[in-house]
Amino acid sequence: MFKQLISTKQRKRYQLIQGGCGFILVLLSFTIWREFPSTTHLAIICVILGLIYWKLRQTLYLGAILGFVYLFYLASPWLLLQEYVETNRVQQLSVDILSVVIQATGTRRHTTTTLPVVSPIRHEKVAFTAKVNDPSSALYHQTVKLSWYYKQDDHKTPSLQVGDTWSLNVKLKPLHSFRNAGGFDYVRYLLGHKMVATGYVRQGDNHLVRRSVALRADVIAFVEQHYGHYPWVNALLFGQKVTYDENIRKQILIATGTAHLFVISGLHVAIVFGSFLAVWKCCLLTLSRFTSSPNKVRWHNHFCLITSFLGVLGYAYMAGGTVPVFRATSVCALWVIVQILHIRIVSSQFLVLTILIILMVSPWASYQVGFWLSFGSVGCIMLIAWFLPSTPKGFIKKAIYTLKLQCLLSVLLIPMTWWFFGQVSMVSMVANLLMIPIFAVFVVPLHLVTLGVILVDFTLMTVFSSSLMDAFALNLIAGCNAVLNWNFYLLEWLYLPQLVFTEVRPVLVAWLIGGFFVVALMYIRYWRLAGGGVCILGLVSWHGVYQQNITTFTVLDVGQGSAAILHQNNAAVIFDVGDAFSSRFNTWNNVLYPYIKSHQITEIIAVYISHADRDHVGSLAYLREAFPNTPIYRPLPKAAEIHDDKIYDCSTAQPSSTLFTNSQRAGVTLDILWPKDENHLSNLSKNNTSCVLSVTVGKHKILLPGDIEFIAENALLMNYPVESSTELKHHVLLAPHHGSRTSSQRNFVTAVNPEHVIISSGYLNRWQFPHPGPLANYRHVNALISNTAQVGSVSLSWDGADNFLGTQYFIRDVQPRWYRPYE
Repeated sequence: MFKQLISTKQRKRYQLIQGGCGFILVLLSFTIWREFPSTTHLAIICVILGLIYWKLRQTLYLGAILGFVYLFYLASPWLLLQEYVETNRVQQLSVDILSVVIQATGTRRHTTTTLPVVSPIRHEKVAFTAKVNDPSSALYHQTVKLSWYYKQDDHKTPSLQVGDTWSLNVKLKPLHSFRNAGGFDYVRYLLGHKMVATGYVRQGDNHLVRRSVALRADVIAFVEQHYGHYPWVNALLFGQKVTYDENIRKQILIATGTAHLFVISGLHVAIVFGSFLAVWKCCLLTLSRFTSSPNKVRWHNHFCLITSFLGVLGYAYMAGGTVPVFRATSVCALWVIVQILHIRIVSSQFLVLTILIILMVSPWASYQVGFWLSFGSVGCIMLIAWFLPSTPKGFIKKAIYTLKLQCLLSVLLIPMTWWFFGQVSMVSMVANLLMIPIFAVFVVPLHLVTLGVILVDFTLMTVFSSSLMDAFALNLIAGCNAVLNWNFYLLEWLYLPQLVFTEVRPVLVAWLIGGFFVVALMYIRYWRLAGGGVCILGLVSWHGVYQQNITTFTVLDVGQGSAAILHQNNAAVIFDVGDAFSSRFNTWNNVLYPYIKSHQITEIIAVYISHADRDHVGSLAYLREAFPNTPIYRPLPKAAEIHDDKIYDCSTAQPSSTLFTNSQRAGVTLDILWPKDENHLSNLSKNNTSCVLSVTVGKHKILLPGDIEFIAENALLMNYPVESSTELKHHVLLAPHHGSRTSSQRNFVTAVNPEHVIISSGYLNRWQFPHPGPLANYRHVNALISNTAQVGSVSLSWDGADNFLGTQYFIRDVQPRWYRPYE
């Protein structure tokens, strides 16, 4: 009877784990769905899975059914809210502040006719997240990300504190981001943080409703007021985001693979739990010596586990309850329950249950990089532990075992770190071997003690002021800051840029994975499966060879601006470089460079700037820092004094040029059609001085007119009359001036007669580009119209024989996702 009961429990646990696997697989696959299925399709899928479950009686399919139903009730309201925000952008909302980030004062670069110049930004902003608490709003209980801009000269910084309730006049926008190859998926990031909209605070009725009474906010304000501002210490005490102008430390943390140590993560929660557990064990050790009763010893263990977990809950609250902290706290809670109830469970089952609970409580967690890195690391550790012998005895043998574990873990995590961060660091293995013990034994416990002293001092301040306690707390905070600075010095010493590979080719990664796959399988004697690694190597290598000699022209999605690139193999020509809002957010760093990096482009042959508007030239200074010897072509007045030998006039005086001359084939040429006469540049508006380029790839011609308006269009019609010339006839047209009503007149569009018109405009831009007039003119010639605001980047490709291969839309062909549907 007892054996039958045990087998029954084991069978139920197995069914639970199997059903959980089905549920997890559906939710994880949700991150790469091309589109969200309709209700009918979901019903059909669930019926098919139900029939399979009825036939096989395997709970895997039942868990999958529950996963699909769960996703339907999760994603359908989100999609409806996106439609609601798009049609109801301006709202008066009552919100609770969840987090606040005050942007540091910075500079903005603009470019003159010669060199980039730095000028001060006249505005700053406070970025914050808030939860809508107005029951009458359709966004009730939803989280939004907002920005509050204010003039730097007014010194009127909005006094926002976590926990405050504000009534704000906001203008919202559905979740949106630039959609380009190699770029950061900002919508995915916002989804992982449960956001439904972004926006900014408008001038209007903005007032504080209720000041925060939260303990955490009061403690943070108390620390800032009494002890000063220590950003990195506050990051480990309260989970605050560090804002700084220079990216040197950030680069060092990413390059050494230690960024997870300087922000509160699951590792910190585990160290805090272990610290509390060790303290309680030491305190109760004497009690256990005076008793031999197993029940009392068991009670002592339960007491230590419960009180340690309560300490973790307090730490999680002071850390702001961020998603990584919540994830780690959930794992900690599950482990405490398993220990108290004496549930016998293997590590793989515990991992499945943990993922299941987290996805049920926080289903958007799978959209976070930290989710995959955390559980990927745990899975790799479990795999290594299964592969290596059991943990040996003795300090030296354990140290060697730990060294092997860290080395193998670093190797197994290389594909994941390359996928998420676009680089592979050979320093991370050594850096983590040194830094993790330092943080586990010294840094995190020191910060934990400091937090406790701060809380005691804060509590005493409500009764009486203690200068002794203030001095003690201040010395502890200063000590924490000094310790962190020492760790930064150590990382700076370990940081070797030569060992950080940012230009990692997919073929090399495939060879690394495939080689490891072959060696591992041969080592564990699965000889027949070893051929799979060879197949992977061959297929990916063939794919890399197949991609040679492809010419691609891409109009990038840069919002309300313009940037395009023509590339073949590892060389490229850039047309306009988009806007720049700051050193951290500009078209070069956020769009162009990731695109170049993803296509293994190492040479920029030339850069053509249509005109001096910021949305076309704003990021030029950042490009020139990366490629200082690249020639720049831009319209210049005849009297302009050029002090830079890399800047040339972009006019018809320049001869026709042949691009990619080192290629095995010719046929890519570039001609300048306008401006024709430099003497007239001073009499024209800035837009009408745009450099108009004609690019010929084989039998196809692409016209890049910049921001020309009616005056320049008429001049082109006069210079190249349709009756006697075919210079204006092009297959592809980049819409002049983003499709404004002052451009793309009927005669000009008819003369160009494009088959495809590409519009570079911002999503829901304030100028409402493109306007109906130009769109009607494009439709008059039966042109295909593509708008980067709707389809993301637009790419046209030709093979080695100059045969047109087709058009690719980023959200349809490159990276389709259900949260940015192609319409």
